[in-house]
Amino acid sequence: MLKIFGISGLFYYLCTVIISNKVIMSKRNEYTKTNCIELSRKFKTLAEFRHAEPRACSIAHNHGWLKDFTWLERRPSQHWTYEMCYKEAQKYTTFKDFNLKSCAAFAAAYRHKWLDDFTWLVKANQKVWTYEACVEESKKYKTKTDFYKGSKGAYYSAWNNDWLKDFVWFQKKSESKGYWNHERCAEESKKYQTRGQFAKGSPVAYRSSWSHRWLDEFTWLRPADAFKSLSESECREEARKYKTRTQFQIGSRHAYVTALNNGWLDKYSWLCPSTLKWSKRVCYDLAKSCEYQYEFRRKYLYAYRAAYKHGWLKDYTWLKKKYREPWKREKCEEIARQYKTYKEFMVNDYAAYFAAYRHGWLYEFDWLKPSHKNHTVERLRAKKLKEKEAHVAWYA
Repeated sequence: MLKIFGISGLFYYLCTVIISNKVIMSKRNEYTKTNCIELSRKFKTLAEFRHAEPRACSIAHNHGWLKDFTWLERRPSQHWTYEMCYKEAQKYTTFKDFNLKSCAAFAAAYRHKWLDDFTWLVKANQKVWTYEACVEESKKYKTKTDFYKGSKGAYYSAWNNDWLKDFVWFQKKSESKGYWNHERCAEESKKYQTRGQFAKGSPVAYRSSWSHRWLDEFTWLRPADAFKSLSESECREEARKYKTRTQFQIGSRHAYVTALNNGWLDKYSWLCPSTLKWSKRVCYDLAKSCEYQYEFRRKYLYAYRAAYKHGWLKDYTWLKKKYREPWKREKCEEIARQYKTYKEFMVNDYAAYFAAYRHGWLYEFDWLKPSHKNHTVERLRAKKLKEKEAHVAWYA
């Protein structure tokens, strides 16, 4: 240290350290109990002492001296009701004044969500936008976009109160900035009969027309819900054009849906059902060849689905729901004898495989070999034995 700073530098360093320590100690000893008592004697209430000398009040509170300052009046704790907060809030015009000058009442009103009822209170420096003020402000701009960017407060007040429709001096955008303007969209839409066809055939033009609200002007486009109600004779005439129900559904969906909802499709005998392959008769004959319901589902999945969809399964009373008997070792062993590896056993009969695994019989079948070279039977048996011991130890 002496070599680096020299004698004068070392002396200067020691002086600064001593002075700084004295300053720190003097700050620490500034607010003693006697000093706090002298400062508190200048005030009548604890609130005045806290606002004028916050550090001294904090130190006195931390050391427990405030209870000795009996000359300081304490304001009794008050339960603020809605009527009291309402009456107190009427003394102020802004939320800021209410919070600063009556903090307890403001906190109670905020906690109970009563501030919304005090409609005369506004935010500090917040202008109240009346209808006349919004009209005067909006006339400074040419479009709604400029109005929004230039004066958001006035714009939101006008939008919330539905005054924007009265501001007729705003210019309307008649054309889009891109290729699809009003004329091109109108010309493109005349190629279609309905709005749905327009949306599918020319989605970009339809999107531009929809965003600029031009669709109402294209009166030649029929809305999706503008179909007239069809009678039974009209649906029959339309159905005569087709041979199957599927063709009828694709070719004239409105007539098909009307006939389906009114139950007229069954009368159109010339229309072959769309599920001709899995008709009621076909599903009935296939179900007759099975004894159990699960067998019918496994052998003829699509026929089972058609029967389930149309509610024909309840008519197949001869189909039994197989009762699942508990798996026994002899049965699992008999099934496992048909295979050479664990993988073959699992793929071909998972239920028996899982039952043997769950009961710990699987690795006792010596003739089964693991499919992976690194998995020896001894290792698999040791693993299963370890799991079994842990299971027994858990319930012991």
